[in-house]
Amino acid sequence: MSLAKSSKVLLFTLVLFIAVPCARSQSSALSSLYFNSADHVYYVDSTQHVNQLLWTGTRWVNNDLTADSGSTTLAAVGSALTTLYFNGSDHVYFFDTNGNVNQLLWTGSAWVDNNLTADSGSTHIAATGAGITSLYFSTGDRVYYIDTNQHVNVMGWTGAAWRDIDLTALARVPALAAPKSALSSLYFGGTDHIYYIDVNGNVNQLLTVGLSYVNNNLTADSGTSVVAETTSGLSSLYFNGADHVYYVDTNQNVDQLLWTGAAWVNNNLTADSGTSTIAWMGSAITSLYFNGADHVYYLGSNQDINQLFWDGAAWVDNNLTADSGSSALGLGTTGLTSLYFVGADHVYYVDTNHNVNQLLWTGAAWVNNNLTADSGTSTVTDLQPVPF
Repeated sequence: MSLAKSSKVLLFTLVLFIAVPCARSQSSALSSLYFNSADHVYYVDSTQHVNQLLWTGTRWVNNDLTADSGSTTLAAVGSALTTLYFNGSDHVYFFDTNGNVNQLLWTGSAWVDNNLTADSGSTHIAATGAGITSLYFSTGDRVYYIDTNQHVNVMGWTGAAWRDIDLTALARVPALAAPKSALSSLYFGGTDHIYYIDVNGNVNQLLTVGLSYVNNNLTADSGTSVVAETTSGLSSLYFNGADHVYYVDTNQNVDQLLWTGAAWVNNNLTADSGTSTIAWMGSAITSLYFNGADHVYYLGSNQDINQLFWDGAAWVDNNLTADSGSSALGLGTTGLTSLYFVGADHVYYVDTNHNVNQLLWTGAAWVNNNLTADSGTSTVTDLQPVPF
């Protein structure tokens, strides 16, 4: 599920998984890509099929990728999603009902489903409700997930085969990932950076150093006493020579962990913006960098979609649902994903009718479009709260 840009790859990454105040919930992810002059939005429907909403240039079309691939493999209810575009093709990663990592791949003529857990010979099974993230560099694509031991794993393509590695064990990390932790990733400076929340609510970073991985506790390193809600979304950006990581804390404020070049600093963006709006408990998070500023999107406690952005002098909070004049509310368990292209930002979410919506900046105003309705499909998302 999170979006970042490096000199080598345009990477859209989404990470989420959220909880309503009175119930622990599984959350279906949304993920998005922009390529071939069109945006593509991916989600899991109520029959546990992976679907794609595609803009053809004139209209929205819904495609059932599970059916198109001829696969009988179903996505787990509430499976996270992450996507990559490289080598002229889109790749969609999800968890199946057995906790295996799967890839739906466009070959150029057809969709194919591959079980990467089986292909790698791995015995690691994904934790129910955990996040997934991906990036591409070096020999191929890498997919990061949390297994049932609460370890962060990487499923990597070596150029000849899939291989699964336990990064928590490799880095000798004493802390375990929260069972439903989100994940986010960035590639810059010749290395991959993976962000997750541990069982104590600390935001951690795994990164490659040489041929191995090291783990840094960014919450501790920043000296803050603020901790993340353990089912908070995570999103990360790299710009101006530094990485930025966004999350929701236990006070339902949106925070930023920022690398200054010398140290990690934690900023409370909700407080800094002066807004009275708090985030939905464990809200999904997505972020973009454009026009010289970072933009962070989250679900407010009133189920409106909000944007925190840096105007060059201060943080400002905008209620995009209100600004667009829309009456559509975000589902409490909605995923969030975003894209920037053709001079505008696009934010995707699921409403309370389980339809996929787009908030679009036209250059003069925000507009809300119901993509499920616009595509003419009767397919709806699989978002189903699960009792605590």
